Amino acid sequence: ASALCNLSRIHVKLGRLDSAVDLAGQGLAIYDRLGMTLRVANARLALGIALNAAGRSGEALEQLHEALRLFQDNRQRLWEGTANFRIAEAHFAGGQYALAARHAEQALALRVIGGDWMRANVLTTLGQTLERLGQTDRARACWREALAEHERSGAAEAEQVRAFLRCTAAA
Repeated sequence: ASALCNLSRIHVKLGRLDSAVDLAGQGLAIYDRLGMTLRVANARLALGIALNAAGRSGEALEQLHEALRLFQDNRQRLWEGTANFRIAEAHFAGGQYALAARHAEQALALRVIGGDWMRANVLTTLGQTLERLGQTDRARACWREALAEHERSGAAEAEQVRAFLRCTAAA
């Protein structure tokens, strides 16, 4: 089940979205059958990520909210942060920017699995939502902080953040 969920994440990165959803679903079914609550939560997270990548934000939100509930019930604060980040991404994809901003801010407050790199990704998403909400100054502040982290680590995501900053500077 773990291998299937991890493979699902790889398929998302490769753009193989149908198989990503299928693989995460298979992993979830195994964990669910075994009654492994925390693993079920992680599998729901993987399925939610795959569904969101496949453009199915409504279904993704169902899985992600259930994962969040399970992480909360089991006092898994770092995983709560990660689930909130993924919920923010799904709300953003669905055009629900205020909800996306709220969950991104919650992810930052709780911290997220993935350290500084993931924190920079959350800041990037928060910046995107704030920009859509007309809060350009706050968006730029998020992007500047995200860019600094991505540049420090040499992450490829730095270029995307630079593009966001250029677009808002031109506006």
